[in-house]
Amino acid sequence: MSLRVLGAPEEIASPASSPPFSNLSITTIGFELQPEVRDKIFADLQEFFGSLKEDSAPLVEGSAGRGEGPTVRAHLPAYAAGTANLAAIEQAVAARIRNLLPADAPSTGQIVLTSLAPGQILPLDNLNPLPPLPPGETELLIGVFLPAPDTLRLRVALNVVKTEQMIVGLATEVWWAKEIVAWSNTTGRTVSVFSENHNTNPNFMTIDQSQVATIVFRKPVLFPWWWWDLANLDQNLFWTVFGGHRLTFTWVRD
Repeated sequence: MSLRVLGAPEEIASPASSPPFSNLSITTIGFELQPEVRDKIFADLQEFFGSLKEDSAPLVEGSAGRGEGPTVRAHLPAYAAGTANLAAIEQAVAARIRNLLPADAPSTGQIVLTSLAPGQILPLDNLNPLPPLPPGETELLIGVFLPAPDTLRLRVALNVVKTEQMIVGLATEVWWAKEIVAWSNTTGRTVSVFSENHNTNPNFMTIDQSQVATIVFRKPVLFPWWWWDLANLDQNLFWTVFGGHRLTFTWVRD
């Protein structure tokens, strides 16, 4: 996945895929996890979160966990923000991690699982700083390549609002609904722009840096309307790169 400055819309092409759970981070204190243990944890969590979407697994299965071992904390607003199940999901995840830890993991150690915005992270390094406008142009043209085949065209109008604000718009040249959500790491989704079916007239929202960490691209993938969080823009550079500008996204391929 990537964002790339384009010379013309025809340059848009399908992206490469990236690994799952790029928004999950495991931190250990007082001991180290071997790579094979991390891989086992992520594989278990992928199965667990998939079962939640299918409503087929007991939420707190194994919640007691092991009696001894490191303290495990899970902070996962990206998976259940704003729902009554957030605490139970975090408890269940912590228990599953404890059950996968090696027997010699110290009881004085700690392990912390955190999530940022949902979906895979699109890096912005190659857009920091944004290039100057081409001669005679009033907007930058950027290709946004989500998990294949979803592709968007982004037009950036520079210095439209204050640097701590941003205007974000969404239009579509494809069918089926699409959504861009303004994401807070504290409260989860805040405001959003939505487009139902083919709609080339963008809907806009204004967001503020004090309340929004990044934006998340969403679409329904199963009838009727099971929504998938495809990707988000790297929040470490989101405001550095796009603060003060108007971003108009057009979904051109799904």
